[in-house]
Amino acid sequence: MRRRLLGVAVGLALADSAIVTLALPEILGQFDVAITSVAWVLTSFNLVLAAVAVPAAYVSRRRPRDAFVVGVLVFAAASLTCGLAPSFEVLVAARCVQALGAALIVTAALHLLSQVEGSDERALRVWVAAGVIGAALGPAAGGILTQLLGWESIFLAQVPVALVLLLAVRGVDTRPVPVPAGRPLRAPRATPPARAAPARGRSTPSRAAA
Repeated sequence: MRRRLLGVAVGLALADSAIVTLALPEILGQFDVAITSVAWVLTSFNLVLAAVAVPAAYVSRRRPRDAFVVGVLVFAAASLTCGLAPSFEVLVAARCVQALGAALIVTAALHLLSQVEGSDERALRVWVAAGVIGAALGPAAGGILTQLLGWESIFLAQVPVALVLLLAVRGVDTRPVPVPAGRPLRAPRATPPARAAPARGRSTPSRAAA
């Protein structure tokens, strides 16, 4: 159950990288913006997600459970703001915050899956599969919701789903990694080889007399 919830969390977070693709025409019709500007609803999320991936991984490695909880709450709050956005600027800003939460979710889920599965290899397989499925199904799911309920439903539907994901870390107690991420342990300095002492009783040849 916990593995499935963590997989859904990764899929949900990465689905947002393209979930609004088919909703862009409706968003363009609602807000008075240029065609080139409306693409920022999609682009802003991916840019921020890529920019904060490394810092999020650092935090998640040290405190995976806390990072996951914070990521889910940030993601849910930003999704709600996106769905209720009164202006285009608020929508883009909320998408940036949503990407921050998604980065924490994705990076923390990998460490939590490793603990649940008991193997880094199995955890990585689940993590990659969930991300691929989420990214692939995102545009289709967004298009269906847009046709049935409007583009706002794309974001509003994610709020309860995200909050349910908090059950994935219920009762999980993870220890922080003592070594900071990205800072490898220093290897001990190699001692230079000692010079061989000259053998006793061996005299150095004298220079030939001129």
